[in-house]
Parts: sequence; structure tokens; C-alpha cells
Amino acid sequence: MKHPNLFIVGAAKAGTSSISDYLNRHPAIYISPIKEPHFFSEDIRMADFRSDYRERASFDVKEYLKNHPLPHKHIAHIDDQSQYLELFREVENEKAIGELSAGYLYSNCAAENLFKFNPDAKIVMVLRQPVERAYSHYLMNVRDLWDYDSGFINALERDFASSKKGWGKSHLYVELGLYFEQVSRYLKRFPESQVKICLYEDLKNDPVEFIKELCEFLEVDSSALTAKDVAQHKNVAAFPRFKIPGAYLPVFNAFRKYIGMLLPDKVKDQVRKGIFSSKNVPKPRKDEFEQAMKYFSEDIQKLSVLIKRDLQNWHQMSK
Repeated sequence: MKHPNLFIVGAAKAGTSSISDYLNRHPAIYISPIKEPHFFSEDIRMADFRSDYRERASFDVKEYLKNHPLPHKHIAHIDDQSQYLELFREVENEKAIGELSAGYLYSNCAAENLFKFNPDAKIVMVLRQPVERAYSHYLMNVRDLWDYDSGFINALERDFASSKKGWGKSHLYVELGLYFEQVSRYLKRFPESQVKICLYEDLKNDPVEFIKELCEFLEVDSSALTAKDVAQHKNVAAFPRFKIPGAYLPVFNAFRKYIGMLLPDKVKDQVRKGIFSSKNVPKPRKDEFEQAMKYFSEDIQKLSVLIKRDLQNWHQMSK
């Protein structure tokens, strides 16, 4: 069985779902059917998660592995190596074999564990302007009813002040965007030639060129993917058409779970469209951007030096 040699490690809400979809279409690239297995982040484990997140992230891995072929699934937290390697049992002649666990960038131990597993692996990270990343994360949580619409700054500051911090415990709106230490962990272990640091705005502005450069880094034929292959974005932002007060969120989630067990998928999709809209999704106001930037300005300056890239535009709101 061939072992993975490619790890796209994050950041969260920086386009990794789209990248996974694009790369999966390349004949020389194999992406794990579980996009985010989180095997190498030993410090991110379901036993520590809050109950609602743990319930959504857990499933029977043994039963899953009985499927032939393995169906696609977004996220898991696998802690058994034999089960993890089973995710790659369907590899044939692909050259780049990988997975995309967004938690690996935040994890304190993933970089070291990945190096021990495969010191020749290629590492890809996609970094997004941290206020925009946090805002996108907030919108996703409101959409998925993991947070309530109290306003972006209120949500960010409430989460930052939480006494229970960590992946699966709090939302980490600020912490996931403090990239300097996260990126440093990988550059201390892997040679620069094996690490590709990308910016989300490059993916957004020119996805064809972005994927072409990524294919060249992976040493696979970039012409195998056409503009049509990279035309559609995954996990697009949406926002509720009405506010759900925080006090009612547990009740609404319980009702949604019960209804979800009864309704067929097509009906559930129609219900989602009635509740959420992907049109006119709000953006942070200028004052919200400036308030949030106080958490990130110093880290951006250090990151710019570390990755040898001018990030001055990150200090201003994008148009």
C-alpha cells in the first residue's frame, strides 16, 4: 500500500475544499476520500470537543472502511494508523497521494508527526487575510448553527475571551489566523523546497494559474486540468434569512436534527434554501475590520518577513 506524500495543512476557510475538489480531478493525484482525517494532529481529539461538535464529527470508521469503493466524506478524526492507511488502499499509479486536514496548521504537533511519518513529503498551506478568514468562519458557523448572529465583533471577542479554548471547544476566530507560529513549525522541520505557501487571494483571483503552479510544485502535468475543472467553488458562504437568538440555538438544532432524520435529502435541500441565502452575503464593515485587525497586525508583519512576501495589502480591507 502506498503512503501519502502530500499534505495540504490549512488554513481553515482558505479554499481547501475547492482545492481538494480540483486536485481530485487530476489523473496523477489521489486525494483521501475523507478530505480531513486529522490523523497527525494528536492534540486535536474528539474526547476534548464540546458535545455538539463531537456529535457531528463522529462516525463509525470500521463500518465506513467496509465500503468498496470508499465514499467521500468531509471530516473525521482518525487515531488508528491502520485505519488511516486504509484511506489510501485504492491508490493505483498516482504520483501525488495526499489529504487536506485544516487542523494540521493549528496543531502544535502535526508538523513534527508529519516529518516523522514522511520527511520527503510535500507540504502546501493556503493563508487568507486573517480578518476575512475569521469573518468567513463566523458566517459558516452562523449558517451551520454553531454560533448565533450577535454581530461579528461580538462573536470574535466573546470567543477570544472564552475560558475553554481549542479546536472543537471554541471557534478560534482569532487563533486560527495567527499564522506566524503555525507556519514556523513547518519551516523548522521541512526544507523550503518541500513547502509551498500560497495566498487565498491568488486562488480567488486566478484559480487556473493557482492550480497550474500547484501542479508544477507537485511535479504533475498541469495541462491535465482545464479551466472548466477549476470553475466551481466549494463550501460557498451563505447566511440565514432571519436571526436565531443564542438562547434558542440548542432548541433549533435539536429540531433540525429530528427533522433531518425524517426528510429525504431533496426536501432537506429545499428547506436549507428557504432558511439560508448565498446571495447578498454580508461583508465586514470598515469599523469591524479595523477593530479585528488589532489582533493580527503584529503577526502579519512577522509572517511577511518569514515567508518573504509583501503582505502590506492585508492591513487594508479588500474591495
